[in-house]
Order: sequence, then C-alpha cells, then structure tokens
Amino acid sequence: MKISIITPSFNQSKYLEETILSVLNQNYPELEYIIIDGGSTDGSIEIIKKYENYFTYWISEKDRGQSEAINKGLEKATGEIITWINSDDKLFEGALFKVADHFLSSPDVGLIYGGVIFDEKKINNNNFGYDNPCLERYLAGIAFPQPAAFFKRSLLEKVGSLNEKYHYGMDYDLFSRLALITQFKKTNDIFSYYRLHPESKSVKDYFMIIEDWIDIFLALSENLQLKKSINTLKNLKVFDNYLKKVDSGGVVFSAHHIQIDENKLLFYFLSYVIRGWYAAGKFKECKIVLNYIQKNYSQSLIAQEEGIPYIEKRLYYFPISILKLWRKVSRGIEKF
Repeated sequence: MKISIITPSFNQSKYLEETILSVLNQNYPELEYIIIDGGSTDGSIEIIKKYENYFTYWISEKDRGQSEAINKGLEKATGEIITWINSDDKLFEGALFKVADHFLSSPDVGLIYGGVIFDEKKINNNNFGYDNPCLERYLAGIAFPQPAAFFKRSLLEKVGSLNEKYHYGMDYDLFSRLALITQFKKTNDIFSYYRLHPESKSVKDYFMIIEDWIDIFLALSENLQLKKSINTLKNLKVFDNYLKKVDSGGVVFSAHHIQIDENKLLFYFLSYVIRGWYAAGKFKECKIVLNYIQKNYSQSLIAQEEGIPYIEKRLYYFPISILKLWRKVSRGIEKF
C-alpha cells in the first residue's frame, strides 16, 4: 500500500531536517515523499538537496501560503493513502506500518487518526481526540491533531482539495467534508510529534484558527441547510459579522441521507468558539456564548467539555475588566 507524505515548508531550516529524517527513517517500502518549499532563503534548500535522491518530487518557488503548497503536493501524489507533515512536525517511529495495517484491516474506513506527542515531552493520554468521537464532533471542528490523520487519496475526487482562502483552518474544512462521505476510525497508536514553538500557528495565531473555523462552520451549515444552527447563531448576534460574509460555495453536499444531531453539533462548535475567544481575550463575546450553552445544555454535559468549566469559573468569578488587566499583565511578563 503506497503512502504519500507531503511536507510544505517555508524558512523552517531549524526543524526541516528532523522532519525529513522522521519520514525517511520509517523505512516504509512504498513511501512517496514530496517536498513543497515556498522559496525559502534560510538554508532550507541546502537541506532539501542533501536528501533529494529520496524524494519523489520537490520544488521551491514562491506560493500563496501553506494551503496552496499542500495542494501542489496533492496534485503530484499517487499513493493510496496520504497526509501532510509540516516542516516543524515529525512522524512517530513505525507510524506508517501501523497506518497501513489499520487501512488494510478496515477497508471501508476513509480516514484513520491516532495520537501525538506534544513537544516530545508530554504525551497525551489514550483519549486521542475525544472520548466519544462522532460525526457532530468532526463537523464542529478538529477532534484530532492533523499530523496524526491519514486518509484515502481517492476521496479527494469527491470532496476536492484544500480551500486556499483558509490559511489556518484548511484541515478542519477538508476533514469536515470527508466526514460527510466516509467513516473515520480512531486508533490508540501514536502517529506523530507535534511541535509547539513561538512561531507555530497553533501558538502565535491561535485566534486566527478559530476565526477560520467559524467561517467554515457557517459555510457548512448553509451548505447542509442546517436551519437551527444558522438561526441560533443569528440570534446570538455575536456572529453577525461572520454571517454577513459567509460563502457556502465549493463542493455542495446534501444532508438528506445524513443523520445530524444539530443540538449536539451546536454544543461542540460553540465550545470550540468559547475556548478560542477566551484565549484571544474576547471575554464579552465569550460570555454571551457561554450564557447560551448554560441555558440550553445540562451542566453535566458542560462539565465534560475540556476547558469549559475552567472558563466558566473565570468568567463568573471575575469582572471582564479584571480578566483583561490580568491578561495584559501576564502577557507582558511573558514578553519580559
């Protein structure tokens, strides 16, 4: 079973060689490795040329960002199974053999995901994603780390490739489309190392990730004609600016053959929004959304959602002015 790995890269020479070696050292016999560089000027090209005999294809040219780079790789890929590993992440030892075994034993599954090790220090527990993965969770946001997800390349013919207008949520956008047409399988295997550092999008631009997610969810809801979701978000008012620019273009799906629990879907999505907005310091908007889920969902359900009970206590124990001051002071200390 051929597996294609794409590594998009731009000025990541500090991490790039480790990423390349983590893929090559898999010693997987049917590996297709593709490097798409965005015109790096930091020594990355010298690293790429050092290993170019092991690549199926590589190029270095200016592009419009990570999504376009990955799409270039998707166009070149010929493997049955595919994923991308960013140039600051790594594959876990023996991951590709395990991925192939899972797909061979589950022929009806279109996407398989496992766990990651963050920063090579802390391993997450066996809950690689969420305790109860379901369609609603997959449609509401990313329920698993992208570097630990592998999918069948043939499915791209049905859902299309990455939407290049998204620079932060392109993986959620793609995976939500895949969730509508194929089964996902959660495994207890570790597939990758996920590196968090000051310049990574997950750290530096976390707020922008949730901004993309909101746009994607609204487009998905419009596309699937999820009237309850759209009407609820309209009534909350804090999504008005997003609703004005919603674009449901792209691949169109019918939800008639899909059973979607909109109450559950909304809860998961709004929980993602609360975490994202709280991290970004949008405390007022965050509190409005939190008030909604408190009125419409049980406290036992809210208590099970990672991070929400903590945010709930902070928003109700402290005035927003105090939270803003504390955020400003704490971030000042971090910079100092």
